[in-house]
Amino acid sequence: MCQGTGCPFLNKPQMMSRGGRWTANHGALSLFRHKRQELVEAAQKDLRKIAAQVQRRDRHPLKASEIALKVGKVINRYKVGKHFVLTIQDGLFQWRRDEESIEREARLDGIYVIRIPRHPACGFTPFGVR
Repeated sequence: MCQGTGCPFLNKPQMMSRGGRWTANHGALSLFRHKRQELVEAAQKDLRKIAAQVQRRDRHPLKASEIALKVGKVINRYKVGKHFVLTIQDGLFQWRRDEESIEREARLDGIYVIRIPRHPACGFTPFGVR
């Protein structure tokens, strides 16, 4: 119908692939869950180190801004900030996993939103709704 006019078309293997790492839907879901779990655990390990450092400092406790900088580096490195609830004050750093957020994101695994522009020659293309 729209061959050669630049209408976008994605077939399922292209939609289900991220960087050529996998093509099957079942493998994709386990890959996302596994990757998320690895990132959250790595961030937890670094947050534990920061919490221990804050607790060790008795004479000269860390200021909230100093703690926030350290925590910000960890959160930005692993991109999992939305999965933690943080409490930062002068000389105090506490954190916990936000299990609800992790579960909410896990339920969305395998759902993709693809924005396809409307091409003037085609109108709305049916290829975007397969």
